[in-house]
Amino acid sequence: MKEYIQKAINFFEVKKEVFFTFHVRPAFSTSINRKNENQEKDTAIVIQGPIVRERNCTLETVKTYTKIFPSAHIILSTWSDEDVGDFKDLDIELLLNEKPEHSGISNINYQIVSTLNGIIAAKKLGVTYVLKTRTDQRIYNEKAITYFKDLLKIFPMENTKKPKGRIIATDMNTFKYRPYSISDMTLFGFFEDMFNYWNLGIDTRRGAKYGYGNVLEWSRARLCEVFLSANYLEKMGEKLTWSISDSWKKYIDYFCIADRPTIDLYWFKYEKNKEYGNKNYNGNFMNEEFGFIDWLKLYNSKNFNNTPEYLLGKQIEDKI
Repeated sequence: MKEYIQKAINFFEVKKEVFFTFHVRPAFSTSINRKNENQEKDTAIVIQGPIVRERNCTLETVKTYTKIFPSAHIILSTWSDEDVGDFKDLDIELLLNEKPEHSGISNINYQIVSTLNGIIAAKKLGVTYVLKTRTDQRIYNEKAITYFKDLLKIFPMENTKKPKGRIIATDMNTFKYRPYSISDMTLFGFFEDMFNYWNLGIDTRRGAKYGYGNVLEWSRARLCEVFLSANYLEKMGEKLTWSISDSWKKYIDYFCIADRPTIDLYWFKYEKNKEYGNKNYNGNFMNEEFGFIDWLKLYNSKNFNNTPEYLLGKQIEDKI
């Protein structure tokens, strides 16, 4: 079988004039036997969202975390109508939340309620740090929490700013040319900062969709992750100009961006077999993600001049 697969890959590479690579991750926790430094007892992992039952995704994610982060406090924050019988024998905290009256645009209220309640539960555990992730995502790198802590130490918050430290996000869905588009899927930070980030109230707008003409309108409408980051920045006393240059400056001042391959982050959704969702080699596109290499360059240079502000008039997936 392996020989036939290799021949098929070779044929595909020649036919399409590409190099093809792949990576296999274990679906079940029983196949994971990585040793850990066991330094997460000061950290709560808040896993929020509905239970993903396909291939026991959420259950195996929780079991994986109990193995690779053995001393962390794991909180599964889901909904009261979910069957959580499979989780009751695990050494975790279960939160069964009532759903908000309306979902908000793109279900943002579901995420706010389940995440905030999970963070509030973490306070009772006396933790220093909170890692927020989702029921349809899984971190495989057992050094991820230690890595996040190291980033907070290496890049401390300026003492003129209100937060205790930076909030670490990933490059997955942190977009370069959408103002204040910090990914809301996987976040890490001090408890106080994570609480402030998610304690913002719900989106009172009705409807699942919102019309927009370009990237600037999309961001100004505070859709999806921008609803969270923009409100947080304003809570910290910042005035937003809705420009790319100001967005990048806020990325440098308040956040740090970690690349998902570093923490071996897998998303069991959409193009789940595609390792790099928005990476493209045949041109520059508006949906280019903002990674650690971009963040570090700006952190060192502090050069926010000559940003391509004209791109604000383009659509989200346009070619530049």
